[in-house]
Amino acid sequence: MSDYNPKIHHRGSMRPRGYDYSRPGYYFVTICLHDIRCTSATARQKAFRAADAALVGLYRNIGGYIAERVARAEWGERTVESLADYLSIRPQGIKGFSAKNLWRMRQFYVYMPITKSSQRC
Repeated sequence: MSDYNPKIHHRGSMRPRGYDYSRPGYYFVTICLHDIRCTSATARQKAFRAADAALVGLYRNIGGYIAERVARAEWGERTVESLADYLSIRPQGIKGFSAKNLWRMRQFYVYMPITKSSQRC
């Protein structure tokens, strides 16, 4: 077994600063606080993943809509640019829907089309 080396073996304490650990119950509080932090971090990660999945689905659906319209020759390049202009001036302040991004959404759909198994709604 190797000797303790503080440069290599550094472990952070989970104890909050300022607590008087000579009083009863403070170790319990520390353990509860640690568990709550872990639980909230896990919940945050799940929320971020869900939001990312929703955005990917939205981009794929928009790309599919554009791809279908272009394939039927209903829409051309100017129509997609006009749609992007319209979305940019809406009062809701929708961002990220430039003509270039709309074409990228279409490209995303073409390479990753919506199938029955990938549809959620």
